[in-house]
Amino acid sequence: MNDDWLQAYLGEMGREIDNASSQLHETTNWSIGVVVAAFSAVALSEEPFPTRWTLVAVGVAWILTVRFFVRSCIAYSYLSRWNRIHRAIVRLKLLDDPSKKSQYEHELRHAIRLYHVQWKSATRLPSLLRSSLKLGYLQLFGATLALLMYGLIRSDVSDFMTWVVASVVVVDLIYEIAIFPRKTYLEFAPMPEFVQ
Repeated sequence: MNDDWLQAYLGEMGREIDNASSQLHETTNWSIGVVVAAFSAVALSEEPFPTRWTLVAVGVAWILTVRFFVRSCIAYSYLSRWNRIHRAIVRLKLLDDPSKKSQYEHELRHAIRLYHVQWKSATRLPSLLRSSLKLGYLQLFGATLALLMYGLIRSDVSDFMTWVVASVVVVDLIYEIAIFPRKTYLEFAPMPEFVQ
């Protein structure tokens, strides 16, 4: 690995880090906007909550918030992947002990092979979930779920729309829980211990 190649790779990786960071922020901002819009629809409704359409708005907000949460987890995974490679490059470039150069080059090759070529995750799934929840999703989920549950409990159970909203919300949540952890790009691959 010569310096020109490393410099070009570092430049491209910087763009990927910016892209992953932008995705992370945009999905979080969109989910906040969707939840605020749903709460606004409830607050501005002339009839007391739940009406048929305010319940639909809250159900859609829940579904979109779950989807944006998944996208945030994926963006966080991308960000951690590129940061792990970046760390290996920086360690090599700031080498203070020339006798460790081959070890640091091996670390970089291994990081590139795992996280760029094989596209493994540098972060375990539980850590990805916790980190994404800390972005504000815990509050968004709590508020939206509370409003959704209140609306479903207070709705007329004989109303077809109540059952449609409840069914779609549950089916979507089951789908996301079943599919999300099976994504191959979320498969965790740790770096060997000697390069930590």
